[in-house]
Amino acid sequence: MRNGKKAVQPAVVAWVHPSPVSSSRPRLGLAVGLRVGNSPTRNRVKRLFREAFRELTKDWAGAPVDIVLLPRPGSAPNDFNEAKTALAGVLNKYQRQCDSRGPTHA
Repeated sequence: MRNGKKAVQPAVVAWVHPSPVSSSRPRLGLAVGLRVGNSPTRNRVKRLFREAFRELTKDWAGAPVDIVLLPRPGSAPNDFNEAKTALAGVLNKYQRQCDSRGPTHA
């Protein structure tokens, strides 16, 4: 992730990097730490982000990217809409950065 971009949202920190694998779809990685909560809470957060990722990227028109999400303790999403809003903010911020610098500097 050395060449990736860091995007910070209130509920999540994300690193977005152009995919080194020749795939046409974006990929998601999750790192949910113990401070987010107990095991059921961490698994719920992961399920919420995975489902939000599926919905937001089903018609993805951008370049394939790898996204690593790190939910913040105390502000991790409690429902699907919060997860979707946080992830949409990350993706929008990344696309704005790519549009302003051009696709070769992603």
